Amino acid sequence: MPTKAPTARLIRPIKSRYTASEFEAIKAEARLRGMTDAKYQKALVMMARSRVPMPASKRRGRGTDALVHELHQVGLQLKRIGVNFNQLTKQGNQALVPITRREAEYFMHHFQLALARITSTVEKVDA
Repeated sequence: MPTKAPTARLIRPIKSRYTASEFEAIKAEARLRGMTDAKYQKALVMMARSRVPMPASKRRGRGTDALVHELHQVGLQLKRIGVNFNQLTKQGNQALVPITRREAEYFMHHFQLALARITSTVEKVDA
């Protein structure tokens, strides 16, 4: 793509209309390449005009967004479990609330489920 001079300003917009499926495809491809919709469309036009290849994707693969979201959700889940467990431990140590074996097993079980989910997600990233 030709580079612009440092003093050149972008002043001439071009408007395009797309079907819903075309628009979603453009948004998805732009996101995959780490570009805004407008920058991606401009790159497409410049590439077609000058036959310059499209810049390489900045991300690892199509599933990256889903994996990042899943890891974020797991992190939130672990944070909630940790907060609850800390509150229960503090109350148990202060003898405010008796902690039964069943309650401790319940928290341990949820922690193990979250850990299994983390392991599964990380294995997907490595694959």
